[in-house]
Amino acid sequence: MACVWDGINLTPATAVDLGVHSASRAGEPVSWYPRSCRGCVALQAHRGLLTHATTCTVCAREETAASCGLGRGLYRLVREYRR
Repeated sequence: MACVWDGINLTPATAVDLGVHSASRAGEPVSWYPRSCRGCVALQAHRGLLTHATTCTVCAREETAASCGLGRGLYRLVREYRR
């Protein structure tokens, strides 16, 4: 098992389950179950938060930023996995 972003080897204790994903291979539907290391989850969530915050009208307004579910979720991922 390896991190989908940086390829480092993972153990069951260090892997973060990213959920089931659907794709197609040779025209046939397949499911795959990517894993990541904690550092990459934090980094990708941080990148996503920066991208999201620049285009989200809810996040752009200080008084309503806390009501954006996506922004809040990305922020929580950054905080949880940066350790």
